[in-house]
Amino acid sequence: MASERPQFYETNPAALEDPRLKAVIEATRSWRPTYESLIAGYEDVLIINGFQRYLATKLGVPPSELRVPDRDNIFELQNHLLDHGPHGPLVFFRHGAQLLKPETAALDETRQKIEAMRWPNNFEDFLTNKAMLEAATTAIALKVMKDHLAIRYGKVKNVRVLSSASARAIQVAAIFAEIIQVEAEYLSMLDCPNYLPESEMPTERLISILGAENKGSMPWTRTIVDAACGEGTYTGIQTDMNDILYQANQEDAWVFAVGHTQHTNHLDEVIGVAPKRLDDLGATVVWNEAGKYEGKRFQSGIFK
Repeated sequence: MASERPQFYETNPAALEDPRLKAVIEATRSWRPTYESLIAGYEDVLIINGFQRYLATKLGVPPSELRVPDRDNIFELQNHLLDHGPHGPLVFFRHGAQLLKPETAALDETRQKIEAMRWPNNFEDFLTNKAMLEAATTAIALKVMKDHLAIRYGKVKNVRVLSSASARAIQVAAIFAEIIQVEAEYLSMLDCPNYLPESEMPTERLISILGAENKGSMPWTRTIVDAACGEGTYTGIQTDMNDILYQANQEDAWVFAVGHTQHTNHLDEVIGVAPKRLDDLGATVVWNEAGKYEGKRFQSGIFK
């Protein structure tokens, strides 16, 4: 799983220069002294909730618009991170909510999804404001887990943050890396497949292939994936994800990857559950148990 470290900040410069992203990062830095004063003596959820409230106030976002961190999900995720070692596990996050361009947002739901999955929107569209704050809240939860492991058990765990090139993933990874204080890495195997352009696949034909009932989303079958995105896409995703899984479970590190539904669909199959689209910033944890992959889905990530 060779990453392209030098390329992370060159992969999608517009996304990483987004003034809103810079404001979120600056706000997290201003809270760091408070975090350092709390980490040794306060419960995980109290710190996470306090950070979310601070960030929402600092950035002028009503807290009522944000999802609430869930104590049970946080503790269960933490237990999976602590219990499955010394290698891995892989924690694979679906990207945050996509900020649609006005011309895309003006379409009906089905055509919105289709245009959002076509180039260049699939690469260019940023995170929503809400998604940026929820990515930061998720990151502080991961940071707390890492630091409490060191404080309470004397174990220092390495962390890798991997991302696709799409703005809605790479902005999440940039926030994760800033808060956890590691370097983010671009991994091309995590890139999102694009729906074929209108010139090759007229929209009405694509709707028929996807199934009108799916409203532009792509069912996880070889026939449909290859028809919508190009021959060999389905097998390519399977091969890439198997490689990522294997390598992640060889590392003496927690591997946090930010990617797309097609990747989590394959992970679902690997751990023996029916593929289902995760919510924004939902996560799937996968570990190797005596030569067999096992896992747990967190439909809404750390949130209720």
